[in-house]
Amino acid sequence: MSPINISWNLIRSLLINRWIATPYPTASFDGKTIIVTGSNTGIGIEAARHFTRLGAHRVILAVRNLVKGEAARRNIETSTLRLNVVEVWHLDMASFVSVMEFVERVNGLERLDVCILNAACMAMKWNATEDGWEESLQVNLLSTVLLALHMLAKQTASARAHPGYTPRLTMTVSEGYEMTKFTQRGEPNVLQFLNRKEYMEDPANMWEYYLIEKLFLMYCGREIAKLVPAEGTGPPVMVNMVHPGFCHSELVRDSGIGYSVFAFLLAKSSEKGGSTLVDAVVKGVESHGEYLSFCEIAQYAWQIESEGGEKAQKKMWGEVVGVLEAKYPGMMQSITEQIAGNEKSAGNEKSTDNEKSGILWV
Repeated sequence: MSPINISWNLIRSLLINRWIATPYPTASFDGKTIIVTGSNTGIGIEAARHFTRLGAHRVILAVRNLVKGEAARRNIETSTLRLNVVEVWHLDMASFVSVMEFVERVNGLERLDVCILNAACMAMKWNATEDGWEESLQVNLLSTVLLALHMLAKQTASARAHPGYTPRLTMTVSEGYEMTKFTQRGEPNVLQFLNRKEYMEDPANMWEYYLIEKLFLMYCGREIAKLVPAEGTGPPVMVNMVHPGFCHSELVRDSGIGYSVFAFLLAKSSEKGGSTLVDAVVKGVESHGEYLSFCEIAQYAWQIESEGGEKAQKKMWGEVVGVLEAKYPGMMQSITEQIAGNEKSAGNEKSTDNEKSGILWV
């Protein structure tokens, strides 16, 4: 069994989670174009609702299920009384092809000011994607990093074309990463080690699967921030990560009566969770490359901020980039060229091949 790391910080966070004040968003997003993935329910739709209320010119709900996405759009329009602002775009994070089709569509936007990568799923049993990966591993990590890199490239171009506002790229993570000891780090290839049905479905390992994916995303988020370093007046795009807290969500909606009682006692509302996402977007340059919890910059735990954590971060960043480069040769060179100012369209990398279920989606 993967050993559980007892985190007193995490225990404290759970106990105060419901009661600590969450700032109500008031900043203006007038004229801004905003993307929120995983936005048909939960904290994603609430963040999108805030952006719409606060004057955004265009709010794009990036969702897998278009019917639910349209219902979310109507819900937001009814509550904000703002029409022709919210759009619903298809994005299936379990498919690299779908991610790249979404990227191509985003590249047609005049500008991209804010992008919140909030889509996630929690696996209850094994399900492989068309790309050969366990579904949650692809959704929560590989596709999120693929999308983040291309959104970063688009946002750097947007920053050059529309000076005066620093675009924001925010990724939703989890403080639960502190529970994992990442004992798999010694494996020659950690991703392939985790990408096995017998490993993932072992109850001794399943509890950790989602948390370790979020740990890896935090490693990658820190590396992505390094691609746009904060020099001079600040980074061309501000990149940060946010733990929204323990919120009422469909992510674990089928987890039984025990979880329901636990959530009733300790979980905060989806609206408050959505407010934390918006708060991360309005944070200043000091949050670049950082991790936010309870709307404040948080200290990384030893899994990240230690000599072993730094080595693990380099290893996992290398593995994730390796998977994406194998799929799209030359991708990283293309991304770095775009960030540096080469206006070649993102999404031109060609796949090396042609291109439910125990999965809970948000």
